[in-house]
Amino acid sequence: MTLHGDALKIGIEQTRTKWGWFVALGV
Repeated sequence: MTLHGDALKIGIEQTRTKWGWFVALGV
């Protein structure tokens, strides 16, 4: 069971996407 690992991976991807938007907007 790698449930915790998957949750962590998803969290990292969401954070990366969030920062990607900030960078794209030039904030």
